[in-house]
Amino acid sequence: MRLHPVIPMVLRHLMAPTTIGGWALPKGASVGPSSIISHSRPESFDRPEEFRPERFLEGHVEPNTWIPFGGGVRRCIGAGFSLMEGVAVLREVLASYDVRVPAGSHDVPKVRNITSVPRHGARIVVRPRS
Repeated sequence: MRLHPVIPMVLRHLMAPTTIGGWALPKGASVGPSSIISHSRPESFDRPEEFRPERFLEGHVEPNTWIPFGGGVRRCIGAGFSLMEGVAVLREVLASYDVRVPAGSHDVPKVRNITSVPRHGARIVVRPRS
């Protein structure tokens, strides 16, 4: 969800003039905050190009640096349920199976409606644990 967020960017229209990152923007301007860019910042994530889920166990993650569900009043209403469901499913699957990505596999996303999905499906190798 950090490297490949389901919704990689949102679009908002400013209701009032504001300044973002030193840029003065007028009322009505469209801005597109990108979770992909936010999740790729070395200031927020050591070695951001690497898939290392354990990074979230190594210390404190600053607010608004990991935002796969957006943030603020527009945060996805299903965020809490999604995380709870994901943990429950992974706990059951990983207790009985080893799951890995095939050797040489490279994920390329594509946009479907407003979401991002694996272009060729999520290819994995599943083997029962011994």
